[in-house]
Amino acid sequence: MMLMGASGIGVVRFTVFNLISLLIWAILYLALGYFFGHTAEMMFGKVKEYYFIFIISVIAVITLIVIYPFLKKKLKFR
Repeated sequence: MMLMGASGIGVVRFTVFNLISLLIWAILYLALGYFFGHTAEMMFGKVKEYYFIFIISVIAVITLIVIYPFLKKKLKFR
């Protein structure tokens, strides 16, 4: 679209091509989201039951990764 705008194409023609492009991308993204959303729901449907445990585990691992250098430095000075 930038090249079309820089090439001196008319405003109306540019707008028409831009709207066509917009519709194609919107339909593509909506279709992919719909398809992969249903696929993910089928594949990971039971994951909802373990969501809380997963989040707590991720928070614990991140906390340990952040705290480890401080603990290592503090224990080194003793």
